[in-house]
Amino acid sequence: MAKRKSKKHKRLPLTVSVVVLLAALCYGVFTGTIPLEKWILGETKTSAAITSGLLNPDAEVAIHFIDVGQGDSVYIKAYDKNVLIDAGEKETDQTNVVEYLKSLGVEKLDYVIGSHPHSDHIGGMQAVVESFEIGTVIMPRIPDNILPTTSTYRNLLTAISKKGLKIKAAQDCGEIVLSEGKDAKLTFLGPVSDYEDLNSMSAWVKFSAKGYSALFCGDAEKEAEKELVKLGNEIECNILKLNHHGSSTSNTKKFLDAASPDCFVICVGKDNSYNHPTPSVLKRVSEYDKPVYRTDLNGSVVFEFEKGSLRCITER
Repeated sequence: MAKRKSKKHKRLPLTVSVVVLLAALCYGVFTGTIPLEKWILGETKTSAAITSGLLNPDAEVAIHFIDVGQGDSVYIKAYDKNVLIDAGEKETDQTNVVEYLKSLGVEKLDYVIGSHPHSDHIGGMQAVVESFEIGTVIMPRIPDNILPTTSTYRNLLTAISKKGLKIKAAQDCGEIVLSEGKDAKLTFLGPVSDYEDLNSMSAWVKFSAKGYSALFCGDAEKEAEKELVKLGNEIECNILKLNHHGSSTSNTKKFLDAASPDCFVICVGKDNSYNHPTPSVLKRVSEYDKPVYRTDLNGSVVFEFEKGSLRCITER
């Protein structure tokens, strides 16, 4: 895949201040590399926080890292377009992706992206396809020798077919402009090779809008990260979702250096059996002295793109 020219992404201001407000709900506002607004709602889920006014319903652009336990699910609002990347496991005691999206008033998903066909990424996608009007479904083209035969994958393909939809290969997508006359776009950077590991066949997706960007590479492993590094400043971003839930089989220093984010997000389940995120990765990430948001600790994490800044709201 030929290298594309890309503009240097905006860096956020480094001013720091702390304000603590005491009200019916106590929350702190931390303004640093990324402004942070927290709320304390105990077991209350994000859908309740939406109606409380802590999220801005008029935000033109927002990214929701939905807490689905040990899995990934990311909803992107880009002006009048809706994008979903992954949908967690089919059965989870965490947030139901369909209910979460409906609480935001979503009726149509213009793009549904399955990063790769592992159950912790596409398990909940069958219900999503069956519950919403769907525009385009995108998944990576998988080599025959590692193509999964799981019921989860087969059931998703059946649901897509019953809707009269076809799957577009991530490798063939290039750049997708999300709204005419607006600056929001999805750039599909890969995968650029056929790997032996299904994790490394994850779609590499960069979302850009209002001068800021976020990078999502599913569970890409070290071998795929080497190819990502070769893309140079094309993978630079403000928000980086760590690969493979913060596993030590991913997230090499060279990759993190090349991405050069202003903050990190880890989609991971509390007390998971995989020991994600691994201590070595947490130590590596801490050396960048940037904010780290984790769905196991912070619940759902939302970034609202505003004029000249990013606003981050965490569930807890």
